[in-house]
Amino acid sequence: MFRFILASFGLLVTMIGLQAKELAREGKGLLESKESQLILHLKGTPYQMGYQHGRLLKSAIAYNVERYIDQKILLGRDMPIIKQFMETLPSIMPHIPQSMIDELCGMADGAQLPFEKLLLLNLFPEMFHCSGLTVSGQATEKGELYHVRVLDYGAGQDLQDTAVLMVMEPLGKISFLNVSYAGFIGSITGMNAQHIAIGEIGGRGYGQWNGMPMAFLLRLLLEDATTLNDVKEILTAAPRTCEYYYVFSDGKTGKSFGVYATPQDLQFIEPGTAYSLFDFSSNERSNDGKIVLTDLHVESSSFQTVLYQDDKKEQIKGLIHRQLADCVVLTGFSHPQRYPVLMERLEKVYGYIKPKDLEEAIKAPVARPTNLHNAIFAPRRLEVWIAHAGPAGELACDQIYYHYSLLELLRSN
Repeated sequence: MFRFILASFGLLVTMIGLQAKELAREGKGLLESKESQLILHLKGTPYQMGYQHGRLLKSAIAYNVERYIDQKILLGRDMPIIKQFMETLPSIMPHIPQSMIDELCGMADGAQLPFEKLLLLNLFPEMFHCSGLTVSGQATEKGELYHVRVLDYGAGQDLQDTAVLMVMEPLGKISFLNVSYAGFIGSITGMNAQHIAIGEIGGRGYGQWNGMPMAFLLRLLLEDATTLNDVKEILTAAPRTCEYYYVFSDGKTGKSFGVYATPQDLQFIEPGTAYSLFDFSSNERSNDGKIVLTDLHVESSSFQTVLYQDDKKEQIKGLIHRQLADCVVLTGFSHPQRYPVLMERLEKVYGYIKPKDLEEAIKAPVARPTNLHNAIFAPRRLEVWIAHAGPAGELACDQIYYHYSLLELLRSN
């Protein structure tokens, strides 16, 4: 892992030990390694942070641009969607915050790469669409809040080779950590110094791109949200894209909630409640608005009921999920077999759940074959355990978890 970056510094052996090793500095930015994991510290205005990012990870950013943009390793999987996305790009641009544009401009200058390619690199997660959960209160040992984020996307495509933990200190904003990759400024997995943790699960809704790109929206939340009410207000006010599921938590209060979000709809899911997800088209509705289905096939377990279009079980029409008290569990609409497995694993350790129990709970088949990274946050203590996919695409859930403290990381620069 990180062979492209470490080699550029002449590091021919894997670094070990508890102390971080400084690799390079650029202005107020710092690149260091701890137990072979890269940590990037960025500080200042958006342009300054982008420039530090571009200079310190120049070779890794160039690798990602060449592989994922020039060679279209990920972009070329569905050309009709790519064409539609590119046609929609002019309507996306007005929704991108100026601070993000400035940061990408700084990165382009620092890495000596075209701005347009870096923009596309940061937007491609919007074109393709994991699991997320919180446990707290009576579910955990000593009532601690834990927030888990499972990213199932792109393992085996070598993105893990440029994985980096970013410690961001934006001028006039909240400091935060971002589990990310070289060249990416948005966030899909992170926690800020106000004890707010976030995670995202991709859904459907392809083509609905007239809004703020998801990763930039979550980045704004990390920079600006001090409470869960702030999270709700920002989500409600922002023009949104596609279909996403989110899990948010606040270590100050021990509270959390899940979210179902589309450009038109926003639904909040509270811990311990049952919730349903349905997928019905307009031609399945009668004149009085009722849903009429024939040949419906139903499968039910202790925690989940699945409604299939027919007994072939090729098309899911509905999911009914039941949660344990003080737990929020979201797995999205696809691969419904994950949800009951995850819930049964949590039930076995319910009442004394610890980070190690969560590591076991999210192993396959909860984590999918594309499991790229996992993060287990303890937001009250501002701590996190992170695992990345192996060098040959081995699932992140089967790799070593590395422990970090946001407070210590902020003090180290």
